[in-house]
Amino acid sequence: MENRGGVSRREFLKKGLASAFYLSLPHGFEETTSEERLKQLRPDWGYFNPGEKAFAVAKRQIEGLYTSMDLEKPDIKNKIVRDYSDRPYIPLYPVRKEVNRGTCLWIKINEMNPEFLVVLPQNGVYIPFEANNSDSLLNSPLYVRKEDFDPVMPLPKISVLPDTGFLDKDIVVIRTPAPELMLIEGDTIVMRVPAILGSLSKQELHTPLGRLPVSGIFLSRHMPEQFIGVPNCLLVSPEKGIYIHGAPYYDWEKIRDMRRKGGYWYYSSGCINMADEKYGMPSVDGVSISISLFNVEWALTNYSYYDVKTMEGVQILSSQREAMARRILVHSVRSIDDLKYSQRLNPKRNFDAVIKTYKAFEDEFNPILPNI
Repeated sequence: MENRGGVSRREFLKKGLASAFYLSLPHGFEETTSEERLKQLRPDWGYFNPGEKAFAVAKRQIEGLYTSMDLEKPDIKNKIVRDYSDRPYIPLYPVRKEVNRGTCLWIKINEMNPEFLVVLPQNGVYIPFEANNSDSLLNSPLYVRKEDFDPVMPLPKISVLPDTGFLDKDIVVIRTPAPELMLIEGDTIVMRVPAILGSLSKQELHTPLGRLPVSGIFLSRHMPEQFIGVPNCLLVSPEKGIYIHGAPYYDWEKIRDMRRKGGYWYYSSGCINMADEKYGMPSVDGVSISISLFNVEWALTNYSYYDVKTMEGVQILSSQREAMARRILVHSVRSIDDLKYSQRLNPKRNFDAVIKTYKAFEDEFNPILPNI
């Protein structure tokens, strides 16, 4: 019997939730799929010309970055060295590994040396590293090896179910019994994955509760505490700097094991961190992508076109009335029962069916990962 997202089709049918298994149907694209579309989905540096900008995702942990295009010269190491051996998580920067697998950088295709990519500034800085023998941030061009990175290809705007309108999409974040994130289309949970939230006991690290509109989409952001190139970010609280984003620097295998044992003791600095491929990967047109990248492509249906060659991100300003009305809402609640008090953008819809579906599997967490 086929198994999707850890739940067998038979189990779903027994509980009357067969609609969730329409995830495998080939629909939901803004344009008809084709061989050309499939080529654009697969990472290929040949899609980009010398001198063009792009986003690059690290294929492996990388030891250092270069200050010149010379493999023989010393590379830059992160000045801050800490012993994390007794911690329950894997940090972004173990000793001599400044760039973790999954880190996303804004770069330029090098015209002078095809072996290197030029790291471009984000958030006003190149890389939030402290320079060797200095207390100041690096503020000069840096380089990475092209062979260590895959490019981010043009982003489709996707939905999972047919005829999904922009008023039908919601993101739900639940804190208890264990943090998780769900993508909702209409009354159907189309993706369900674990998450890491901020601590309730520390106000400065608290993940806000309530309705949080997605006001910006970025493939990469530098964040405090030297977290560089955090991938696939949805901005949900500009005032507090809260994002939904990928978190490849956590040990998601340990988190998965803890969930199965009923324990949970990971916390973020307030952001909503999404699981990585250790929980599985969604599939778009036969190409597996990260959970957080799927989240970005799914959210883009409500926003303007994201040109991966020219734009650092898509942001909605308060003066853009039409865009403001299309923003996806993130419903951040303590428990699933609190969701019934949250108002959706579509006034004809409530969350009763979503709550019923969730409770059918509340005691046995199984990720739901789309395949479209």
